[in-house]
Amino acid sequence: MRGVVLGVGLAAALCGAALAEVFKQPDWDRKPSGDQVARYYPDEAVDNSVSGRAAIKCQVTLYGRLTNCSLVSESPAGMGFGEAALKMAPKEFRMKPGTVDGKPVDGVWVQIPLAFQAPTWSARYVITEAVWAEAPTFEDLAAAWPTEVGDLAVGTAVLRCQVASGTGGRLRNCTIAGQTPKGSPFGEAARTLAGKFQLKLTPEEAKTYASADIAISFRFYNPATPAGQVKKVEKPDWIVRVNPEKVVALYPQAAINAGVKEGVGVADCLVMPDGKLTDCSVSREQPAGLGFGPAALMVAGVMQMDPWTPEGRPVAGARIRLPVVFNLAPEAQAEAPAAPQ
Repeated sequence: MRGVVLGVGLAAALCGAALAEVFKQPDWDRKPSGDQVARYYPDEAVDNSVSGRAAIKCQVTLYGRLTNCSLVSESPAGMGFGEAALKMAPKEFRMKPGTVDGKPVDGVWVQIPLAFQAPTWSARYVITEAVWAEAPTFEDLAAAWPTEVGDLAVGTAVLRCQVASGTGGRLRNCTIAGQTPKGSPFGEAARTLAGKFQLKLTPEEAKTYASADIAISFRFYNPATPAGQVKKVEKPDWIVRVNPEKVVALYPQAAINAGVKEGVGVADCLVMPDGKLTDCSVSREQPAGLGFGPAALMVAGVMQMDPWTPEGRPVAGARIRLPVVFNLAPEAQAEAPAAPQ
């Protein structure tokens, strides 16, 4: 039986609610059964025994219904888990509304992560969130674009591959688990790129991956369109971050001397093939002249993103702007990169 695990994260936007008021978060009133989930489970994911994840954001009405839902993320991309979650939420989910001082509040935003579990009859399980040492580039995706699709702007594919033994994480036996539009050549285009992937594995992970399949998402943009010509990282997957305590330690002495307790530095960097950042320069700092820009460059020198995003896009060769917020509190930390500007 197919199942789904649900959680709730809140982005509780209570306009006008005073800090002294007691706010109680929305909570579950009814979750879908396994049979209900089965009605929404993507067909291609069932056929290929692929599990997946999705996160959606919705508002909870006074009557516990979910409305204004939108997709936050899905993995593997292009298999339909996000669409399944959006279809299921208004029909099968019910929540107790949030309250302020015991009174129900309309329209509280919640973020709901969902984990879809594939049927258990497959002898091999599928890993959907791998970490890569090498991956295709923007140029590789452009070269693999199937010209026979004409003026089509975008296509997607999902491959299901095995790890070749003794190759340090290279792939073999890649099959097409899904593609959009259906019947298009994007699955075959993705297969031509499989040899450019190499997993980043510890010895223990290598043992685990030997008995598993890897699901890889691809999103192709037509090279003749603006979207296909821009090297852009929209949702980086950071595999190396900076310890928040180290960010505090980098707080500029000039800012401390000036009595400034918070600042922002923005580093403009080039993404290398392994996901590390290089060729960084200060794009902006606020307040200016107190050292927040150089401190942001030091943070950028540590950060590293996965060379392939969960949405199925490369990162090598893109320029990003990494905003880093500094303050003297222990929770200070580097933020995720903003879109290139």
